[in-house]
Order: sequence, then C-alpha cells, then structure tokens
Amino acid sequence: WDKVLPSGIGHTTNCFLRVEGTDGQDAFLLTEGSEEKKSVKTVNQLAHALHQDELLTAGGLVSIMWPNSKCPLLKDDLVLMDSPGIDVTTELDSWIDKFCLDADVFVLVANSESTLMQTEKQFFHKVNARLSRPNIF
Repeated sequence: WDKVLPSGIGHTTNCFLRVEGTDGQDAFLLTEGSEEKKSVKTVNQLAHALHQDELLTAGGLVSIMWPNSKCPLLKDDLVLMDSPGIDVTTELDSWIDKFCLDADVFVLVANSESTLMQTEKQFFHKVNARLSRPNIF
C-alpha cells in the first residue's frame, strides 16, 4: 500500500486535495492556476511541495495524479476529494458549491475515540440542503 496523503490527528492539509488516476507511471501534482507538473514520490515530498506554495489557501485546490497501476480503483474514474476540515472557515458553503456539487458520496473520516461534534452534524445538514439527494456515510 502506498500512503498518498498526510494523515494524523487534527488538520493535516491546508487546502482541498483531489486524487485521481493517471495512465503514466509517475505521480505528480498540479496546483490551481498552474500547468507545472510537480513530481511526487512520497508523502513527505507531497507535504514539502505543498508547504512551499505560498499561493495555496484553505479554499485552493491541488490535484494529485496517482498512477492507475498503483490503485486499480482510480482506473474507473474514481476521484477522491480531501478537504482541509469542516471547521476551518466560514466560507464552507462556497467550497461545497465549488468542489463538491457533483459528488456522488460524502464520507466523514473521524477519530474513533472522539464523538461526532455539532460542527460535523451541521456540515452534513448544509450538504443535504445544498445538494439534491446526496449519499452521506
């Protein structure tokens, strides 16, 4: 298994991350507003590349192009979207519109040792109100 995104307790990313497949053998990332392909071989390289980009904001998007050969699910046009968190800013509604309107499924990844907070509940109520018939897990 390859570890693609940083993980840990609390906020581990500072922008939206979109993971999708590529037919090539090498992983790379694209930042919003740039065509430059930045090479990524490890999670540490990814974190370093993202940290160096001063133009990235919580509402920004980074596309991580991951080889289909390393993750067969990506061959079927599966796209994974990771958010910087649901309590990062008051602009959450605009982010839902910008990045998630065509999502088929929403999955909340939470720490199993903590309870579901009111913030998380409110987020899914907002998603439910803004999208037509979302699947929420």
